[in-house]
This record gives sequence, structure tokens and C-alpha cells, in this order.
Amino acid sequence: MIVTDFINGIATIGGTSIISSVLTYLFAKRKYNTEADSTEIKNLQESIKVYKIIIDDLKFEYKELRVEYKELKKEIDLMKAEFGIQLRKAREDCKEVKTNINTEEK
Repeated sequence: MIVTDFINGIATIGGTSIISSVLTYLFAKRKYNTEADSTEIKNLQESIKVYKIIIDDLKFEYKELRVEYKELKKEIDLMKAEFGIQLRKAREDCKEVKTNINTEEK
């Protein structure tokens, strides 16, 4: 009987230790997963903040470039108009010179 009680005591202590170990492992794993998820969420939030800053900067730069584009387009349109006027004058001058040359030859 003493031996049986001894074996039962060891089995109880061993069983309790195994159960305790398994429960500790499960709770530690759950805690670790929660901490890992929390860290991942924090990292994602930081990444989102950085991307938001980049996007805001790009929006501002886009608006500036859009304004500059419109100004340059107006300037090009004015230059085209001026070029057209100068081209017409040059053609008229050429006709006038040709007319003068033809009249002088006769």
C-alpha cells in the first residue's frame, strides 16, 4: 500500500506538472500572439502615417505643377499667336519685295 500510495502521489504530482506546463504553454502562446499582433498593428499604423505624409506632399506638388502648367500653356499660346503675326508680316514683306523686284525689272 505504501508503494501504491507513493506511485499515486508521484502520478498526481507528475500529472499536475504536465497539466500546469500545458496550460502555461497555451497561455504564453496566446499572450505572445497578442503581443505580436499588437506590434504588427503599431507598425502598420506608422506605415500608414508615413504614406499619408507622402500622399499629402504629392497632392501639394501636383497642385503647384498644375498651376505652373496652366501658366506655361498660356505663355505658349501667346507665343504661338505672336509667331503667327510675325509670320504673316514676313509673308507680306516677301510679297512686297517680290512685287518691287518685278516692277523694277520691267
